[in-house]
Amino acid sequence: GGTTFSMHVNYPQVTSELASGSYDAVILQEQSQIPSFPQSQVESQCFPYAEALVDAARVGKPCVKVVFYMTWGRENGDGGMNELLRQRYVQMAKDNGCDVAPVGSVWREVRNKSSIGLYQGDGSHPSTAGTHLAALTIYRALTGKAVDTAMFRGPIAAVDHKLLVSQV
Repeated sequence: GGTTFSMHVNYPQVTSELASGSYDAVILQEQSQIPSFPQSQVESQCFPYAEALVDAARVGKPCVKVVFYMTWGRENGDGGMNELLRQRYVQMAKDNGCDVAPVGSVWREVRNKSSIGLYQGDGSHPSTAGTHLAALTIYRALTGKAVDTAMFRGPIAAVDHKLLVSQV
C-alpha cells in the first residue's frame, strides 16, 4: 500500500521482473494522490518514474501492452482531484505510447448516475462494487471487449452488475 512509481523504480526486483519479458501486459498504478499534486511535483515525482517502468517492461518484451490504471478521487474530496487524476494518467499514457484503463472516469459516471456504493467506509478504497467496476474497466482496456452479463455470478446484485457493465 502507498507504493509510488519512484519506489518501484528504485527496487531492483521490480525493474528486473519487468525486464524479464515474462509479461504480455503490465498495469501501472501510481500512489493514489501523487498524480493530483501540483504540476511541477508530478513532473518531478511521477512522470519520469512512469517512463522508467514502461521502458523496463519494454526491454524484456518490446510489444508488451502497458496500461495505466487511472484511479479515482476521494469520496468526499473536491471534484478537482478526479479531473487532475484523469488528465495526468492520460498524459502518462500519451507520453509513453500506452493505453489507459479509465477507471476514475467510469467511476465518476457511475457516481453521477446511480447510488451504488463504490467506496469502503474510509471514503478512499473501493467497496466490492467499486472493485468490480475497476476489474470490468481494466478487462475492457486489456481486451477491447465488454463483459458478457448473461453468465454473471458474483458478490454484487445482478442489477448493479448490469449498470456497471453499461458504463464501461
